[in-house]
Amino acid sequence: MKRNSFMCRNRLFILSMTFSSLFLFTCCNRHFTGESTEEEKDTAQVSLTVFGTCGDGSSMNTLEFITDDSDTLNLELVDAYDTGKVFGGYAVGDRMAVVLNPDSTKALLVINETTMAGTWMLAGNGKATVRIDRDGSMTSCGMPVNYSSWSIVNGKLVLERDSTDNDAAVSVNIRKTSGGQTAASINCRRCVFEILKLDADSFVYSDTDDTTRIYRYVRKM
Repeated sequence: MKRNSFMCRNRLFILSMTFSSLFLFTCCNRHFTGESTEEEKDTAQVSLTVFGTCGDGSSMNTLEFITDDSDTLNLELVDAYDTGKVFGGYAVGDRMAVVLNPDSTKALLVINETTMAGTWMLAGNGKATVRIDRDGSMTSCGMPVNYSSWSIVNGKLVLERDSTDNDAAVSVNIRKTSGGQTAASINCRRCVFEILKLDADSFVYSDTDDTTRIYRYVRKM
C-alpha cells in the first residue's frame, strides 16, 4: 500500500515538472524568437516617445529634457545628429517631442514643436498658407487640403481633417508648382507624414505612403 502511494506521488511530481518545463520553454521560446503582438509593439513605440521642454543644462551634444511627468533626462544627441533627426534645434523652454532609446539615455529623434508653430507659406504659392498653433490646432487659407489639427505620434507628423468636413474622404489633386510641389492625390481624414526638414525658415515633410510626395513650406513673416 505504501509502495503504491509512493509511486502515485512520484508520477504526480513528474507530470507537474513536465508541464512546468513546457510552460517555461514556450515563454522563453517566444521571448528569444522576438515574437510579440501588435498591441505590445504599439505600446513599446508609444512608451519611447515623450513630450516636455528643453532645460537650461542643454549643450551642443546633450539635451536636458524635462518631461511632462517632471522627470529630468540628460540625453545624448550624437545618434540623432548622425541620422539627421534633430528637427528645429532647441533652446531653453522650447516645447519638444523626443523619441528615446530603450534605456532613456539617448535621443534618437528630436522635434521642436515651438519651431514648428507659426504661419507657413506653401513654396511657390504665396496665397496658400497654414498656421500651426501650439495647442494642436491648424488653420489654413488657399490650401488644396485643409487640416484642422496636428500632433506628433511616434516621431511622425499626423494631420487630421475636421470630422464634420463632408469632403474629408474625397481625393484632392495637388497641382505641381514652380516651388517643387509634387502632384499628388490625397484621400484621408487622418494622414501621417515624415518630417524631412525643420528650421527657423523652412518646413518640409513627405507622405509616408509615397515618399515622392514632398511638401515644402517657408516661414511667412
